[in-house]
Amino acid sequence: MIIVEPNCALMRNEMISDAGFGRRLPLSLLCLLTCLLAFAPSNVTLADTPHLEITLQQFDPGALQPVERRSWRPAEPLAVRVFLRHLAAADESASDAPVTIAPLGKPWSDSVSLTVTGPDGKTASLPWQRLGTSETSAFTLLSTGERFMTFFLTERPDRVLPPGRYSFVAALEIADGIGWRGRRASEPVFLEVEDTPLVEGPRIAGSMMGAEALAPADPWIVAINLSPLTTVEDHLRTGYSLRVQDALGKELPWSFEPPALPATLPEREDVLAQGLSPVLVDLAPSFASQVAPGKYTIHLRWRAGTTGPEALSSVEVQVLPKATAESLPDRRQAVLRQQFALATALLWRAERSGTAQIEQLVARAAPVLIDLERRTLEDYVASPRSSEAAAAVAEVLFLQGDFEGALAFAHNARAAWIPPQVLPELLEQLGSPIPPEELMGLRRTIEERSTQAEGRVLPYLRPALVAARGWDPNDPNSPAPGEFFWATSASASSEYRASDYSAKQALGAPNVPRHTDHAKAWAPRLADAGEEWIELTFPQPVRASGIEVTQSFNPGAIMRLEIFDESGASRIVWTGPDTTAYAPNQIGVLKVTFPTTEQPVNRVKVILDTRRVPGWNEIDAVKLIPGKLILEPPALTYTHHSSDGTLEFTNWPSGFVLQRSLSLVAAEWQTIAQSPPVTIPSGEAAAFFRLVSAP
Repeated sequence: MIIVEPNCALMRNEMISDAGFGRRLPLSLLCLLTCLLAFAPSNVTLADTPHLEITLQQFDPGALQPVERRSWRPAEPLAVRVFLRHLAAADESASDAPVTIAPLGKPWSDSVSLTVTGPDGKTASLPWQRLGTSETSAFTLLSTGERFMTFFLTERPDRVLPPGRYSFVAALEIADGIGWRGRRASEPVFLEVEDTPLVEGPRIAGSMMGAEALAPADPWIVAINLSPLTTVEDHLRTGYSLRVQDALGKELPWSFEPPALPATLPEREDVLAQGLSPVLVDLAPSFASQVAPGKYTIHLRWRAGTTGPEALSSVEVQVLPKATAESLPDRRQAVLRQQFALATALLWRAERSGTAQIEQLVARAAPVLIDLERRTLEDYVASPRSSEAAAAVAEVLFLQGDFEGALAFAHNARAAWIPPQVLPELLEQLGSPIPPEELMGLRRTIEERSTQAEGRVLPYLRPALVAARGWDPNDPNSPAPGEFFWATSASASSEYRASDYSAKQALGAPNVPRHTDHAKAWAPRLADAGEEWIELTFPQPVRASGIEVTQSFNPGAIMRLEIFDESGASRIVWTGPDTTAYAPNQIGVLKVTFPTTEQPVNRVKVILDTRRVPGWNEIDAVKLIPGKLILEPPALTYTHHSSDGTLEFTNWPSGFVLQRSLSLVAAEWQTIAQSPPVTIPSGEAAAFFRLVSAP
């Protein structure tokens, strides 16, 4: 099948759209940077012999949707997409026997030709660029699989396509190789090129992320595409304005955050030829919380400077009652698209911000990324053979800066695409597999990014993720969720201020990103004044066996730790001085263990001698750890075999057992091995592992 569609900067300038998110969670910064539209292909191709069809689709920039037409304005970019599918996908009576495609020594896409016949009956020689899979090995086309490639018109269409009637015919021809051989051509499809004046200047179009199931209080993230540009000034990061009207036409006093774009923009020549996308703009949270059910119109405007070219457009938005939106089958995917776009916008904006704003932006992005991680892992556990589910997790980990984990899931996505032999009932579980060329692009992008410098955001994002998660998955000394508690209320001997630096700043998980004087930590009223204390209450009484105190500035002044049971009885569990060798200018964590208490503990008092360490001694958080928990288990080492996706645990000390959980939310740990070595198959490697004391 062939689809003729406008050029959406396919695989070059790369775009975003809500429609592109509709089929699956996008492939992270990659998929936030792939294609403006995911066109739904119609009929089919292959059984014992190939069958190709052509569908013409015209791009409507106002609605950002493909619209069936047979006429076309030459000012609009043009691309032709060819889908290779199994005939059984559309014809239930057709045989579902696999078909092998294996041209000799070249990609299958090089075996596809496109012939365009002009109004004069002659073949039009057009400058097409082939975009498609680079794989040269044989592949088996299953009844649920597909391949596609694209012919991209590299010249301005108005220069090479005079007005008139054109026919398009695609053909697949394989003369040498194993599997199917022969030639099959599609039926011609005709396109009428209109004789209309060419309208110069930019066009703007937008799409609301998750619009198919939008509920009140959902984040509003608009993906904007600016194309094509005939002139470019230095205003691609500015010049955007958005305003909102309700169903009655009343303009609402809502404001949007500054537009978010990648740190590195395409080359000037590419922007001139293909436009710019995506630009992500999100409604300020204070206004998003005011959204009520109803219809809205977002008016978009971009102008290059004060006198440059201008582009206008609008986006219609329908906000549903919460119960209605939650009941829709598309709701889960809509939320994923919203969260993914919001996190990406925040991180893009942080890359070009100052230090203080970076901290604020990553603090907003971190809980969104943690929730995305939870949701995508749940989808993967439910469908471990789904390439879409594995790629979605890879994309989230990529955004988090966990490139090793992202590569592991990208490998699982690639391995899940088309197994060589597969039971028919298993095919039904695969869903809509991602074409392998996209998966290979995902792996390449992750590999390239992992070798580059960290940039400005990751050093702040990683501690923010630890704070939002409440634990560090890369720290073997960090227990899993549910196995420790952060404080929920606090009081202190004194406070530097009643809000910033107050005792309440020590509540919850750590949120100070580095060793510094920071308002999000508790500090006493005076520095070097002698004894000071902070007392913290925890959400539930537990039989405790450990305390960890995160000291975000000038650590080492703690002189005593005291615990209280529910009756108010106290007990000193540690007395200083603190002899921990804290690294200079680094956050210090005092880790104290003691025999499990007989009575449940619900309060901890931290007493400091502020004269011991000069300067303000600041505390960011205090962790209470229940009994029967190994605070310092041996390191769990493993080898990831990229060839088959397996994990191999080769060794660990005696006295410990290996446990596994598919989720960190309501974790259910199960012992899977008493002693090494252990090999975890690829389909089971996407889980969480730990060592605990043997029973």
